[in-house]
Amino acid sequence: MMPRAQWRRAGKRLSLWLPVLAVAALLLALNLWASRNLGRVDLTAQRLYSLAPESIEVARQIKQPVTVTWFYDLRNKSMVDALELLRQYEHANPLIRVRGVDPALRPAEAREAGIQFAGSAVLAADRRKLTINGGTETDFTNALIRISQRGAQTVCFTQGHREAMLDSLTSLDDLEDHGDDENLVARVEVHEQHGMAMARNALQTLGFATRGVNAGSLAQTLPACAVVVAAGPRTP
Repeated sequence: MMPRAQWRRAGKRLSLWLPVLAVAALLLALNLWASRNLGRVDLTAQRLYSLAPESIEVARQIKQPVTVTWFYDLRNKSMVDALELLRQYEHANPLIRVRGVDPALRPAEAREAGIQFAGSAVLAADRRKLTINGGTETDFTNALIRISQRGAQTVCFTQGHREAMLDSLTSLDDLEDHGDDENLVARVEVHEQHGMAMARNALQTLGFATRGVNAGSLAQTLPACAVVVAAGPRTP
Protein backbone atom coordinates (compact mmCIF):
# COMPACT_ATOMS: atom_id res chain seq x y z
CA MET A 1 0.00 0.00 0.00
CA MET A 2 1.27 3.47 -0.90
CA PRO A 3 2.29 5.53 2.14
CA ARG A 4 0.10 8.48 3.05
CA ALA A 5 2.92 10.93 2.22
CA GLN A 6 3.21 9.58 -1.32
CA TRP A 7 -0.55 9.92 -1.80
CA ARG A 8 -0.33 13.56 -0.78
CA ARG A 9 2.53 14.21 -3.21
CA ALA A 10 0.65 12.48 -6.05
CA GLY A 11 -2.47 14.51 -5.24
CA LYS A 12 -0.49 17.76 -5.38
CA ARG A 13 1.04 16.85 -8.74
CA LEU A 14 -2.40 15.96 -10.10
CA SER A 15 -3.85 19.26 -8.90
CA LEU A 16 -1.05 21.08 -10.73
CA TRP A 17 -1.71 19.20 -13.98
CA LEU A 18 -5.52 19.49 -13.93
CA PRO A 19 -5.63 23.11 -15.25
CA VAL A 20 -3.17 22.20 -18.01
CA LEU A 21 -5.28 19.21 -19.03
CA ALA A 22 -8.43 21.34 -18.98
CA VAL A 23 -6.86 23.96 -21.27
CA ALA A 24 -5.60 21.24 -23.63
CA ALA A 25 -9.09 19.71 -23.81
CA LEU A 26 -10.58 23.14 -24.54
CA LEU A 27 -8.07 23.80 -27.31
CA LEU A 28 -8.79 20.39 -28.83
CA ALA A 29 -12.53 21.10 -28.82
CA LEU A 30 -11.98 24.51 -30.43
CA ASN A 31 -9.76 22.95 -33.09
CA LEU A 32 -12.41 20.35 -33.94
CA TRP A 33 -15.06 23.04 -34.14
CA ALA A 34 -12.92 25.21 -36.42
CA SER A 35 -12.16 22.30 -38.74
CA ARG A 36 -15.90 21.67 -39.19
CA ASN A 37 -16.93 25.31 -39.44
CA LEU A 38 -13.99 26.81 -41.33
CA GLY A 39 -14.98 30.02 -43.03
CA ARG A 40 -18.29 30.53 -41.25
CA VAL A 41 -16.99 33.22 -38.92
CA ASP A 42 -15.54 36.29 -40.62
CA LEU A 43 -13.55 38.50 -38.25
CA THR A 44 -11.91 40.63 -40.96
CA ALA A 45 -12.81 44.32 -41.07
CA GLN A 46 -13.41 44.14 -44.84
CA ARG A 47 -15.64 41.02 -44.52
CA LEU A 48 -13.35 39.22 -46.97
CA TYR A 49 -14.92 35.83 -46.36
CA SER A 50 -18.58 36.89 -46.26
CA LEU A 51 -21.01 36.72 -49.17
CA ALA A 52 -23.39 39.48 -50.14
CA PRO A 53 -27.08 38.69 -49.49
CA GLU A 54 -27.63 38.47 -53.26
CA SER A 55 -24.94 35.80 -53.61
CA ILE A 56 -26.38 33.82 -50.71
CA GLU A 57 -29.80 33.92 -52.38
CA VAL A 58 -28.31 32.69 -55.67
CA ALA A 59 -26.64 29.81 -53.83
CA ARG A 60 -29.87 28.86 -52.07
CA GLN A 61 -31.74 28.79 -55.39
CA ILE A 62 -29.53 25.97 -56.69
CA LYS A 63 -31.79 22.92 -57.01
CA GLN A 64 -29.33 20.33 -58.35
CA PRO A 65 -25.82 19.23 -57.34
CA VAL A 66 -23.09 21.55 -58.59
CA THR A 67 -19.39 20.78 -58.21
CA VAL A 68 -16.99 23.73 -58.19
CA THR A 69 -13.31 22.90 -58.64
CA TRP A 70 -11.05 25.85 -57.90
CA PHE A 71 -7.59 25.57 -59.44
CA TYR A 72 -5.32 27.76 -57.36
CA ASP A 73 -1.76 28.34 -56.23
CA LEU A 74 -1.31 27.34 -52.60
CA ARG A 75 1.38 30.02 -52.26
CA ASN A 76 -0.92 32.81 -53.45
CA LYS A 77 -2.87 34.33 -50.56
CA SER A 78 -5.57 35.90 -52.74
CA MET A 79 -6.26 32.52 -54.37
CA VAL A 80 -6.39 30.84 -50.97
CA ASP A 81 -8.83 33.55 -49.85
CA ALA A 82 -10.93 32.84 -52.96
CA LEU A 83 -11.19 29.19 -51.91
CA GLU A 84 -12.42 30.24 -48.47
CA LEU A 85 -14.95 32.51 -50.18
CA LEU A 86 -16.18 29.55 -52.23
CA ARG A 87 -16.68 27.61 -49.00
CA GLN A 88 -19.36 30.14 -48.09
CA TYR A 89 -21.46 29.04 -51.08
CA GLU A 90 -21.05 25.46 -49.88
CA HIS A 91 -22.24 26.41 -46.41
CA ALA A 92 -25.23 28.27 -47.89
CA ASN A 93 -26.36 25.23 -49.89
CA PRO A 94 -25.15 21.63 -49.39
CA LEU A 95 -25.87 20.93 -53.07
CA ILE A 96 -22.80 23.02 -53.91
CA ARG A 97 -19.59 21.06 -53.44
CA VAL A 98 -16.25 22.88 -53.52
CA ARG A 99 -12.83 21.39 -54.21
CA GLY A 100 -9.44 23.07 -54.26
CA VAL A 101 -6.72 21.79 -56.60
CA ASP A 102 -3.20 23.12 -57.07
CA PRO A 103 -2.25 22.48 -60.73
CA ALA A 104 1.41 22.28 -59.75
CA LEU A 105 0.69 19.40 -57.37
CA ARG A 106 -1.93 17.66 -59.53
CA PRO A 107 -1.03 18.51 -63.13
CA ALA A 108 -2.88 15.52 -64.61
CA GLU A 109 -6.21 16.66 -63.19
CA ALA A 110 -5.57 20.21 -64.40
CA ARG A 111 -4.78 18.99 -67.92
CA GLU A 112 -7.89 16.82 -67.98
CA ALA A 113 -9.99 19.86 -67.04
CA GLY A 114 -8.28 21.98 -69.69
CA ILE A 115 -6.69 24.27 -67.11
CA GLN A 116 -3.29 25.72 -67.91
CA PHE A 117 -2.94 28.33 -65.18
CA ALA A 118 -4.05 28.75 -61.59
CA GLY A 119 -6.90 31.14 -60.93
CA SER A 120 -9.64 29.30 -62.82
CA ALA A 121 -12.74 27.44 -61.69
CA VAL A 122 -14.61 24.59 -63.37
CA LEU A 123 -18.29 24.17 -62.54
CA ALA A 124 -20.13 20.96 -63.38
CA ALA A 125 -23.85 20.18 -63.14
CA ASP A 126 -25.38 17.16 -64.84
CA ARG A 127 -23.60 17.04 -68.20
CA ARG A 128 -22.94 20.76 -68.34
CA LYS A 129 -19.53 22.25 -67.64
CA LEU A 130 -18.44 25.84 -67.35
CA THR A 131 -14.94 27.26 -66.95
CA ILE A 132 -14.33 30.76 -65.63
CA ASN A 133 -11.15 32.75 -65.15
CA GLY A 134 -11.18 34.89 -62.04
CA GLY A 135 -11.75 34.45 -58.35
CA THR A 136 -14.07 37.24 -57.24
CA GLU A 137 -17.50 36.89 -55.68
CA THR A 138 -19.02 38.37 -58.84
CA ASP A 139 -17.26 35.72 -60.96
CA PHE A 140 -18.48 32.86 -58.78
CA THR A 141 -22.07 34.10 -58.42
CA ASN A 142 -22.47 34.76 -62.14
CA ALA A 143 -21.06 31.31 -62.89
CA LEU A 144 -23.56 29.65 -60.56
CA ILE A 145 -26.40 31.48 -62.31
CA ARG A 146 -25.15 30.31 -65.69
CA ILE A 147 -24.57 26.68 -64.74
CA SER A 148 -28.02 26.44 -63.14
CA GLN A 149 -29.78 27.41 -66.36
CA ARG A 150 -30.83 24.45 -68.48
CA GLY A 151 -30.96 26.49 -71.69
CA ALA A 152 -30.05 29.95 -72.89
CA GLN A 153 -33.04 32.24 -72.44
CA THR A 154 -33.52 35.19 -74.77
CA VAL A 155 -34.13 38.76 -73.65
CA CYS A 156 -35.74 40.72 -76.50
CA PHE A 157 -35.46 44.50 -76.89
CA THR A 158 -38.09 46.23 -78.99
CA GLN A 159 -36.97 48.46 -81.86
CA GLY A 160 -38.93 50.79 -84.14
CA HIS A 161 -39.91 53.61 -81.79
CA ARG A 162 -36.46 55.12 -81.33
CA GLU A 163 -35.71 53.00 -78.28
CA ALA A 164 -32.20 52.83 -76.92
CA MET A 165 -30.21 50.58 -79.23
CA LEU A 166 -28.48 47.46 -77.99
CA ASP A 167 -25.12 48.79 -79.19
CA SER A 168 -25.44 52.13 -77.42
CA LEU A 169 -22.09 53.53 -76.32
CA THR A 170 -20.36 51.61 -79.11
CA SER A 171 -21.91 52.97 -82.30
CA LEU A 172 -23.61 56.02 -83.78
CA ASP A 173 -27.28 56.78 -84.03
CA ASP A 174 -29.10 57.33 -87.30
CA LEU A 175 -28.91 60.64 -89.15
CA GLU A 176 -30.97 63.52 -87.81
CA ASP A 177 -33.98 64.60 -89.83
CA HIS A 178 -33.58 68.19 -91.09
CA GLY A 179 -36.70 68.35 -93.23
CA ASP A 180 -36.41 69.96 -96.65
CA ASP A 181 -33.61 72.37 -95.78
CA GLU A 182 -30.84 71.34 -98.20
CA ASN A 183 -28.47 74.01 -96.86
CA LEU A 184 -28.06 72.11 -93.61
CA VAL A 185 -25.51 69.34 -93.52
CA ALA A 186 -26.90 66.19 -92.00
CA ARG A 187 -25.27 65.58 -88.65
CA VAL A 188 -24.83 62.32 -86.86
CA GLU A 189 -26.34 62.11 -83.40
CA VAL A 190 -24.19 60.21 -80.94
CA HIS A 191 -26.06 57.86 -78.66
CA GLU A 192 -26.94 59.17 -75.26
CA GLN A 193 -25.43 57.34 -72.33
CA HIS A 194 -28.17 54.73 -72.20
CA GLY A 195 -25.82 52.06 -70.94
CA MET A 196 -27.60 49.50 -73.12
CA ALA A 197 -24.35 47.98 -74.34
CA MET A 198 -23.30 47.43 -70.75
CA ALA A 199 -26.69 45.90 -69.95
CA ARG A 200 -26.41 43.63 -72.99
CA ASN A 201 -22.91 42.51 -72.03
CA ALA A 202 -24.01 41.86 -68.45
CA LEU A 203 -26.90 39.70 -69.65
CA GLN A 204 -24.61 37.75 -71.96
CA THR A 205 -22.17 37.22 -69.10
CA LEU A 206 -25.02 35.67 -67.13
CA GLY A 207 -25.75 33.32 -70.02
CA PHE A 208 -28.73 35.11 -71.58
CA ALA A 209 -29.05 35.66 -75.31
CA THR A 210 -30.11 39.13 -76.47
CA ARG A 211 -31.78 40.25 -79.68
CA GLY A 212 -33.60 43.24 -81.09
CA VAL A 213 -37.15 42.71 -82.36
CA ASN A 214 -39.40 44.96 -84.41
CA ALA A 215 -42.26 46.25 -82.31
CA GLY A 216 -44.62 45.78 -85.25
CA SER A 217 -43.94 42.04 -85.50
CA LEU A 218 -43.87 41.38 -81.78
CA ALA A 219 -46.69 38.84 -81.96
CA GLN A 220 -44.59 36.58 -84.19
CA THR A 221 -41.37 36.88 -82.17
CA LEU A 222 -42.90 36.80 -78.69
CA PRO A 223 -42.77 32.97 -78.27
CA ALA A 224 -38.97 33.06 -78.64
CA CYS A 225 -38.56 35.73 -75.95
CA ALA A 226 -38.35 34.99 -72.25
CA VAL A 227 -38.56 38.72 -71.50
CA VAL A 228 -39.46 41.70 -73.70
CA VAL A 229 -37.89 45.07 -72.87
CA ALA A 230 -39.03 48.42 -74.29
CA ALA A 231 -36.05 50.59 -73.40
CA GLY A 232 -37.31 54.17 -73.40
CA PRO A 233 -39.26 54.56 -76.67
CA ARG A 234 -39.17 58.19 -77.87
CA THR A 235 -41.94 58.01 -80.48
CA PRO A 236 -45.45 56.52 -80.31
